[in-house]
Amino acid sequence: MYCLPSSLPPGAEVHAVDVKTGPDGHSTFLNVGSDIEPVWIWRPWLDESSNSSEGLTSAAGSDASVRSKAALSTPTADPVPKILPPVEHATDLLDRVRESSGLPERNHEDVVKDLLVRLGRDVRRIVFQVGRIDVAVQDSSGRTFMVVEVKRSLTSAPQRDDALRKGFDYASRNGARSVVITDGDHFEIYDRTRGFDHAAMLCGSFRLTGFRESDVAALDLLRPR
Repeated sequence: MYCLPSSLPPGAEVHAVDVKTGPDGHSTFLNVGSDIEPVWIWRPWLDESSNSSEGLTSAAGSDASVRSKAALSTPTADPVPKILPPVEHATDLLDRVRESSGLPERNHEDVVKDLLVRLGRDVRRIVFQVGRIDVAVQDSSGRTFMVVEVKRSLTSAPQRDDALRKGFDYASRNGARSVVITDGDHFEIYDRTRGFDHAAMLCGSFRLTGFRESDVAALDLLRPR
């Protein structure tokens, strides 16, 4: 039996590395059923090769390679679904985060301030460029208790390492307890009183555009207490 779906049927598995020529005389089909109950589907990657075992190997690799291609064709559900961050007008905030991607750091600093205000921080206590600090969150007396070091991308290991070094250096000089490093999307929150290295001081992390239910506690660390 010939059938021409655009991808493998859900749950389909390659049981036989068999190919056949279709009714048009040149299209190639792959058996994803079994020897007893063959199910033939059209696979374009085989059309440029012959129907011999040598042609199959050159176009699709080994049996394991064919299985791999079959797996890639089958959609899989995200095991941990994403949710909107629990902040006011979260959709608008996520749009700002995406629009700032790749822009200079100053744009990311604006996104950070926007998030902190949505979380309930007093806008008057969020200050840019205090000395070398990108974003400082201050108490009512004007003392900095949170240092936010902003980079264009925390997915860059050198930028992340530089953010940690500078953030902790500035926090130490100003007596700030909390250090946050971020690119406006990824956030890592540290408490300098919790240990003697970064791993021990890390309290939580999250990504706004990939937010999960389990990230709520980390986000709440940025709210006023």
